[in-house]
Amino acid sequence: MCSGAVGRIRTHDPGFRRPVLYPLSYDRSNDTCSWWVQKPYSITYIYVAAETVCNNRGLDEMSSQRIVRKAEINVFIHATEDRAKVIKAVHNLFPSDAELPTYTEINLEGYFGDPITTLSFVVKNRRPATELFENIMAKLSSLDYVTLMDELPQRIDETKNLYIRLDKQKAYLGKIVLERHDALRVKFSLIVPHKGDPAQIVKEYLEENPV
Repeated sequence: MCSGAVGRIRTHDPGFRRPVLYPLSYDRSNDTCSWWVQKPYSITYIYVAAETVCNNRGLDEMSSQRIVRKAEINVFIHATEDRAKVIKAVHNLFPSDAELPTYTEINLEGYFGDPITTLSFVVKNRRPATELFENIMAKLSSLDYVTLMDELPQRIDETKNLYIRLDKQKAYLGKIVLERHDALRVKFSLIVPHKGDPAQIVKEYLEENPV
């Protein structure tokens, strides 16, 4: 028998009522809970923080620097989704030999009282954070890569954080695809030279360090 939500935070976002996408869903052959046929809108975030480099380091030194100081990934797990599959979707964003970072967990309550769990993964060190960034860049399709490069100025905020949304369902299947709705949200803190243009720095870094 299904019980009510265990979370303490209520959310009233109508977007949380989107229908479930099946790759991350449980097998519902024995499911008797009618509310499982609806799934809240789910998104995962990846965040990158920014760090200013002293102006005595020129742009020509960026190829030897780690371009990302920190990365954060946030994901919602809904009642219709298999927790292990959602975590696997996040793990698939990392290089194959990378360990999944530890995460914090918060229980929420959806619009109809259904439980939602948020997981926040933080990559604190430059090397693994930059390797995560490079792995995502390498696995994007040519079209998505060009789209991302064109949208860089709009995706980087004033504190030099780069935001990327990736399809959670396809990430579980091992594909990295840009997405705006059912998305994993990633935030990267970029390391940018003093007075440097962060979008241009990212482009130059990728040109000098092809993925």
